[in-house]
Amino acid sequence: MYVNTLGTWGGVATYLKPLIEDQVKRGNDVSLVVGSKGYLTSYVSKHYPNVDIEIVHNMYRDVHVFSSIKAIFEMRKIIKNIQPDIIHFNCIMAGLIGRLSNIGLNNKTVYNAHGWAFEPGTSKKFMIPAIIIEKFLAYFTDKIICVSNYEYDIANRYRIFKNNNQPIIIKNSSKDIGIVPSDDLKDDTFRITMAARFWKQKNQLLLIKSFEKVLKSKKIKNKIILYLLGDGPTFEECFDYVKQHNMNENVIFTGTVNNVKDYYAKSDVVALITNYDAIAISLIEALSMGKPLIASNVGGVPENFDCNKNGYCIENNVYNIYESIVKVIKDKQLRKQMGSCSRKIYLNYFTQNENLKNHNICYEKLIN
Repeated sequence: MYVNTLGTWGGVATYLKPLIEDQVKRGNDVSLVVGSKGYLTSYVSKHYPNVDIEIVHNMYRDVHVFSSIKAIFEMRKIIKNIQPDIIHFNCIMAGLIGRLSNIGLNNKTVYNAHGWAFEPGTSKKFMIPAIIIEKFLAYFTDKIICVSNYEYDIANRYRIFKNNNQPIIIKNSSKDIGIVPSDDLKDDTFRITMAARFWKQKNQLLLIKSFEKVLKSKKIKNKIILYLLGDGPTFEECFDYVKQHNMNENVIFTGTVNNVKDYYAKSDVVALITNYDAIAISLIEALSMGKPLIASNVGGVPENFDCNKNGYCIENNVYNIYESIVKVIKDKQLRKQMGSCSRKIYLNYFTQNENLKNHNICYEKLIN
């Protein structure tokens, strides 16, 4: 049983989709429990109709005490009905509600936070409660998956794990899309793409302001386009800023899309400006396609880089982002070298086959 807070598309859905597909192909019975319907539930129901999909209507991403209590009882009823051998909880709220609902039931539990609530960059007022809660819930968890070395290190620093055998590092991965050179478009337009949900974790507005500085730069002669893929609470703020500063022709908002690779294919650079991140699947997809990266030096994001040989891992300020964009625009050969390095990093650390194999080994050890 896979449990996630949302059934919509996003980083965790990108993580769960191949896991569900792989376990179905292995002949295992799979169920998916989420707090809402969306692209993930639609995709699974269409392509894998034998996967049982359950909705816990009171499970939300944010904390709502009474709703969360209701969700615990809803979840417990579903678990008792399905009786899974293994439950794999994903994200903080699903991990909280799910593990509390599962206390005393006879199964094995796996938890993946996909970014701790006590990481630098997250809300300080929730830091201490988050550490206490995670330490408590670890006693009702058999395995804790960390998606990066950074995520493991910070949890270990706060002594989240109940023993040395509990954590396992399985880095996020991406399907091998293959190298797609943007030069195939044969035009002078320079394209940047950022694929991420619009909310407090990500910082599309900072990228927009840096991009505005690039547009005004006398150093740049190319036509430049910034694609912003996704939707969410901060979308309107970003959209209004672009409109007010007359950048509509250069900044393209696509909304939620299911063809990210098509935008990456025609892009010269893939960007991710974020306030915190365990490790970004959106960047791993870009690595597989041999794209240079410009991304924030936070959390596990530096693990997508090899000493800036495949792009720029920079501090979150307008000037650094602006300088990085200008450098890659002006040097086509540099972009080619960076793209080649990105591809090597992907093949060495982030292939999907290795990721799926490691998850299945984890499940088999729990069952055995």
